[in-house]
Amino acid sequence: MPGGRMRFIEKAASLDVDVVCMDLEDGVPDGEAKAEARATIRSALETLNFGRSDVAVRINSPRLDEKVARDDLEAVLSAPVLPQTLAVPKVDTVDELEWLLASAEPILSSRSDYAKDGERHRLGLVPMCESPLGLLNLDRILAAGTNPQAVLDLQAVIFGGDDYAAEVGAVRSESNEELLMARQTVVATCRAFGVQPLDIVHIDLSGTDKLFQEALQGASWGFAGKQIIHPSQIEPVQKAFTPTPEELSYARELLEAFEKHYSAAADDDRKGAFTFRGKMIDTPTVLIAQNVIARADPSAASSS
Repeated sequence: MPGGRMRFIEKAASLDVDVVCMDLEDGVPDGEAKAEARATIRSALETLNFGRSDVAVRINSPRLDEKVARDDLEAVLSAPVLPQTLAVPKVDTVDELEWLLASAEPILSSRSDYAKDGERHRLGLVPMCESPLGLLNLDRILAAGTNPQAVLDLQAVIFGGDDYAAEVGAVRSESNEELLMARQTVVATCRAFGVQPLDIVHIDLSGTDKLFQEALQGASWGFAGKQIIHPSQIEPVQKAFTPTPEELSYARELLEAFEKHYSAAADDDRKGAFTFRGKMIDTPTVLIAQNVIARADPSAASSS
C-alpha cells in the first residue's frame, strides 16, 4: 500500500496475510511526498504491530533514479525498527543488484543490531522481474543474489506482468496467454536457485472469480504466492494456494503407502515404483505429494 498513507498501513497491519508491503515507488508521487512517505514508514515500523505478517518496504528503482533509491535505503535501513524484507523494482542486471548490495552494506554495518553473536542479521531481498532484459538475466541475478556472503538474503522474485507486457509490446488479455512463457520461466529459474517465485498482480477489482482462477493456475504451475492490491483479494488467493481437503487426503495416503512400500521392500529392486489407486507411483510423484503437504503447512515443511 502507499507508504505515505498511515491509515492504509494501519488497516493492512490488521489483515491475515503473509507479507505487508509498504510502497515508496509507484504508490507515492515524486518530490516532497517521497520524504513524507519515508517518515511515515519509519513511524509505522516502530509503532505498529503487524501480527503474523512479515513487513516489507518497496524502494524506488536504482535503474530509474539512483539518488532517490539511495535516499530510500538510508531512510529504511537506518530506521529504529527494520522491516524483514526489501522489495526492489525493475532489477534488470547483476550490476544493479550489486549496486543495491554495496549501498546497503555500510548502512547496515553501522547498526548496533546488525551483528548478533558474531552473525550478521541479513534482511530479506525480493527483486522484481519486470522486463525482457530482467527475464533474460534472471539466472545471473539469482546466482549473484543467493550468495550467502551477500548483505541481503535474496528469498523471492516478484514477476511484474503489466510492466513486462508493456516493454515487449504485448496486449494484456484475461487469459494472460501473452505472459505464458515469461511466467513459467520465472517459476523454473526461481526454483532452480531455491528462491520463491511470486505471481502477477490482478488489477480487476470488479469481482474475484477471475482472480481465483488466475491464482489457482499460478499455484498449479509452481508459484509460491501472489501479489494482492486490495483486502477483497486475500480470501480467493489464499484459497487458491491452499490444498483442498481432498488433495491433502490423497497426498497423505500416497505418502503413507510409499512409506509402507519402502519399509517392506526386501531389496533395492522392490524400492522402485509401486501402484497406488491404479496409478504407477515413483519418486517424482512422491515429491509432488510432499509439495502438497508443504503448501498446506509451510512451517512444518521448513522444520522437517
